[in-house]
Amino acid sequence: MEKKFDDLKIDKNLKKIKHKIIVLSGKGGVGKSTISANLAYALSLKNYKVGLLDSDLHGPTIPKLLGIENNKPEPSDEGINPVIVTPNLKVMSIARRATLLSSESTSSRNRLTLYCLVKPFR
Repeated sequence: MEKKFDDLKIDKNLKKIKHKIIVLSGKGGVGKSTISANLAYALSLKNYKVGLLDSDLHGPTIPKLLGIENNKPEPSDEGINPVIVTPNLKVMSIARRATLLSSESTSSRNRLTLYCLVKPFR
């Protein structure tokens, strides 16, 4: 099967990222957001370039933990620019879309929350 243009673009961009850290659990309320936000912030203070992707569909708290809940990503010619927390930390969160995607029928024990700490910018 031939890959689509978007898939090729994603593959190309992911190859630019040297280290990826994933914090995940099948259970809610175990501290994934807290660990992810603190790890990302600490690494950024040590001059690592860090990108934090918050893809928690059922209650994204990364923006609140990092004090950026009133900020939103801005579109550009190259895509969407993440929210800048520090010069070395950029964040993308689905927080604004979570209400549309969440379902009351999904129990917390069936949730899968994924956070990625990556190096997506120069």
